[in-house]
Amino acid sequence: MSDGRLYHVVATGPDFIYQGETAYFLFYHYAAGALADAVTSAKIGIKCDEDGQTVLVSTTAMTKSATGTYPYSYTAAATAAVGWYTAQPIFTNTADVNKEGTLHFRVLESI
Repeated sequence: MSDGRLYHVVATGPDFIYQGETAYFLFYHYAAGALADAVTSAKIGIKCDEDGQTVLVSTTAMTKSATGTYPYSYTAAATAAVGWYTAQPIFTNTADVNKEGTLHFRVLESI
């Protein structure tokens, strides 16, 4: 059932990872209430919210694993800044750009 929006995104991922660990994200892209592939492109940007440092630029492409399903893994460097990060998916469907499904996660200092 559609909620009136043409496109929307549901995202899942961890609440935190440690320096040197990998975060696995899943982004589900919907069109008119059903899983659907992004027509033009599926990209992601990840940045550290603590210092505004850009970790990955938004031109990093995501590849679908199934219809409307886009997994992405991010490995924090062993020296990654500790703090809050934002994973921002960017799905483009012809002229429509959707930036929903933003995830916030924390990178913690390695033990």
